[in-house]
Amino acid sequence: MCKSVQKFKKAFFDLPSREFGETYVESILREILNDDTHKDGNAYDAVRDGKRVEYKAVRVMYAPACKHDTLYERVMSNVYMSDRIGCLKDIEEGKIVANCQNIKLDDFDILDYVLVDNDGFHIFEITANDFKKFVAQKKFPNWSDKHGSKEGGKNGQFPIKTDNLEWHKTNFIKFVSWKDILTKAKKISLK
Repeated sequence: MCKSVQKFKKAFFDLPSREFGETYVESILREILNDDTHKDGNAYDAVRDGKRVEYKAVRVMYAPACKHDTLYERVMSNVYMSDRIGCLKDIEEGKIVANCQNIKLDDFDILDYVLVDNDGFHIFEITANDFKKFVAQKKFPNWSDKHGSKEGGKNGQFPIKTDNLEWHKTNFIKFVSWKDILTKAKKISLK
């Protein structure tokens, strides 16, 4: 991987959480998936063929080191998120769990969730109807409706880990390398 791609990936991983997902990953996904922006102020992120699309981005990274005596030591040992970047193989091997949070079941027609790892973007997609059906049948692996402020059962989260990764792979639609992400990012205006 060339230096400019490596530098971009490191800086991208170190973005604050809200900017990472809502500004940068959203903008890149819109470009990659040819989605339209919406201007109605609703909760979803894009429009595709008249359908509401929600994007969720998850950084695949190792947990921070926890064996420290003081808060200061822990903070200083975890200065850069980019120092903890993992990859899909780490999930397969049980070394990392990636958690997709704040899923508002009534706010989308299509959910695109993205594992952002050392190799690039792994994009997965599920329709709201399938999502709700799997949740109702208790077949959505490790779904928890205990996240966020919506009324019970309307908002939740799910981990992607060793024992459910194969299930999520059935929703896989596209992989995009960091080189291709950088190429797209150079063309996206944030104005």
